[in-house]
Amino acid sequence: MLHMYPRPRNSQFNMVLTSIVKFKHYATVVSLCTYTTLIGGLYLTGRDVAAKELFNEMSTFGQPLNVVTYSIMLDGLCKHDKLDEALKLFQAMKDEGLVPHIVCYNIIIDCMCKSGLIEDARKMFSCLQAKGLHLTIFTYTIMINGVCKKGFLNEAYDWLLYYNYQEISPKQQ
Repeated sequence: MLHMYPRPRNSQFNMVLTSIVKFKHYATVVSLCTYTTLIGGLYLTGRDVAAKELFNEMSTFGQPLNVVTYSIMLDGLCKHDKLDEALKLFQAMKDEGLVPHIVCYNIIIDCMCKSGLIEDARKMFSCLQAKGLHLTIFTYTIMINGVCKKGFLNEAYDWLLYYNYQEISPKQQ
């Protein structure tokens, strides 16, 4: 399909990938990247149970899990308001010896803020630099948005000033 001209529409690719998942022809899907893409697509189409099943079956088919795959799962769980599951998965990822990157933390912190758990988000945020992670514009924006929604406008302003003081440019992201 990739070498056809004109190229097939995305919906045609989606139909093929959906068929692969539906009929469990996972041997056809050979790369970790493809598994991860399928999981993300399943979450985007609201098929979170199928995404979880595929994630759990990956090791059965010899596919190791990596931080990117975990981050897709975390994002899907959080977007479906499943913070508790996301936190368990986050811990499982660390237990597997994987080191979460800033994107994973951003996903969890954002979910905490949206769930009204600002104090938990603050605690996690405060530990990031000690873990050697570089805070991004997205990390600060998540915190500013979270505290604004809870009505802590002075704190949001302080975060903004602190962010500007750090002189993080979008190019560093």
